[in-house]
Amino acid sequence: MATILEENRFVVSKAGQKEMFSFNWPMGGMFLWVKVNISTHPLRSVDPRRLMLALWTYCTQHPYRILVVPGGDFAANGAIKVDQGYQFLRFCFAAVEESVLKVKSRAFAEACPSFWAIDSVEAIDTILQEEDVLQPEGQDGEDDVLPDRDVIDEWQRAG
Repeated sequence: MATILEENRFVVSKAGQKEMFSFNWPMGGMFLWVKVNISTHPLRSVDPRRLMLALWTYCTQHPYRILVVPGGDFAANGAIKVDQGYQFLRFCFAAVEESVLKVKSRAFAEACPSFWAIDSVEAIDTILQEEDVLQPEGQDGEDDVLPDRDVIDEWQRAG
């Protein structure tokens, strides 16, 4: 898995070579964390959180069919989730046949440059059409969570 990702983390464009994602080789455990360098995507005018949601959605669709977990779901608090969590994807490689890992790693390696080739906001909107319908107006998909320190302060004032 890591070898395939390592070999395919760059995309070549007219502007040169861009790193789409990076990761640290796992030394153990069952997860591989990928940091997506969404700022290298050509549609820098689109909110990076929206682009990440579009990438995640894109990866779940045909022909890729990859299901990874957005990193924000594992953030230590709301502030980290909003500021940094959206940049990460968590891959699980536990209890998965090596042949399946290779196929799905290649699928992600193919999905990323294909996604980086998208150069219209309309295409991103099309990818996210279903997500946008599911989101209540005015929400961007992030939980309304107070940072931990704020919660503790509230408890102390109340008690």
